[in-house]
Amino acid sequence: PCSRELREMTRDSPSFCCQDNVGKRKAQIAAIRRSFGDLVLNVDSDTEIDTDVVSKLVRKMHDPAVGAAMGQLKASNRNDSWLTRLIDMEYWLACNEERAAQTRFGAVMCCCGPCAMYRRSALMLLLDQYETQFFRGKPNDFGEDRHLTILMLKGGFPTEYVPDAIAATVVPDRLLPYLRQQLRWARSTYRDTLLGLHLLPGLDRYLTLDVLGQNLGPLLLAISSIAALAQLAAHGQRAVVDRSDYRLRCPCLGVALRRFVLASYDFSASRCIPRSTFFSCSRCKSTR
Repeated sequence: PCSRELREMTRDSPSFCCQDNVGKRKAQIAAIRRSFGDLVLNVDSDTEIDTDVVSKLVRKMHDPAVGAAMGQLKASNRNDSWLTRLIDMEYWLACNEERAAQTRFGAVMCCCGPCAMYRRSALMLLLDQYETQFFRGKPNDFGEDRHLTILMLKGGFPTEYVPDAIAATVVPDRLLPYLRQQLRWARSTYRDTLLGLHLLPGLDRYLTLDVLGQNLGPLLLAISSIAALAQLAAHGQRAVVDRSDYRLRCPCLGVALRRFVLASYDFSASRCIPRSTFFSCSRCKSTR
């Protein structure tokens, strides 16, 4: 009965299956080309959405200028391990601090793939660019959500975040798959940031600060950490510790340790404090 009901509901909806595993981007493009209507909802296969997600995203898309809107992501397997609980917390921060602040200033820089709605007319204008993305002469088939968002902003379409449109997606429960995922996402982040730098002068100055903080912070941390470790390796053998009061007698070692600690603090501060502060200030006049 369930399958019969499902067939009845989708009788007038186009459905197809790619014969080969061509990747998410090409499958998306094939579906978009066969779609009809004003809006296109993208939901990953491992994602479950609340019953009111579609209506809430559609409400945001009532503004004809908006090109895309994303919902809030949670980890559906949050209680599986310590890692999934941390990832769920990371998702909350990314959505309710980063994306919420960005949408306040007119542009979410990445409408996450698991749950995002797009204006079909805007997609059709950008589809050829989306399909033929190259970087340093090579085709790219990952980071499709960030690249599509950049194309939307490039086309002059604002992107929005809808915090009460909740979607739950499966996250890695083991460290190695998680690190692989993060490496893939980091590559797409840096790649599309370079491709989208020319957009920043036309956006709010906060967004420029946010993009610079996200991308330069880790780079400065890496440089500071390498410099500190090199200094430790070069001068560590000169350290002399007075066992009576355990005071460190090597200035070089002390400077290296201090540099490493400050680098770590600066990294966390540059990532978290501006984002939270600007978002808090932006919400002062809001009643929501």
